[in-house]
Amino acid sequence: MYVGINKYTMKEPPPANLLKVDMKVGETEARKLREIRAQRDQARWKKALEHLRKVSLTNENVMPAVIEAVKADATIGEICNVWREIYGEYKPKQFF
Repeated sequence: MYVGINKYTMKEPPPANLLKVDMKVGETEARKLREIRAQRDQARWKKALEHLRKVSLTNENVMPAVIEAVKADATIGEICNVWREIYGEYKPKQFF
């Protein structure tokens, strides 16, 4: 018995060009993000992220603060940046 060997392999190469990404999609999403940031209530946004920061330093449930931040048009990246400032970012140990 062999462990780690795939008995059912394909003889022919996998099909090419299955996923074609239209580069205009990225440009469109970046434009939408710029518009959201320009139009959001900056005071509400800042207050929501500060509240998230405060709650994240406790043992309270952070989900209501996250929802509040999203409703204030905070992006996922901005929310995660709050957590990165508090908790840091995982980096695997280097063994070499």
